[in-house]
Amino acid sequence: MDAEKNKQRFRELSEKHHQKMDEVLAYGKAHSPEEQNGQEFKTKMEQYSQELNEIMREKMLIWYRILYPERGNQLERKF
Repeated sequence: MDAEKNKQRFRELSEKHHQKMDEVLAYGKAHSPEEQNGQEFKTKMEQYSQELNEIMREKMLIWYRILYPERGNQLERKF
């Protein structure tokens, strides 16, 4: 991937991350404290956490490629 494509993908992932965080906050506010202790709520929050981790992982790899283009693929192989 060239530098400009990396930057564009990073921006897309940043926007996706912000949207997902807004979704998480709205989901949390829509449930009472009692509901937040339930298994369904915890399962949904774990799912959100996994999705956010995947987004952040990809963002980190792209950021590394932007900063260190000559070593970007080395890091990707480690993860």
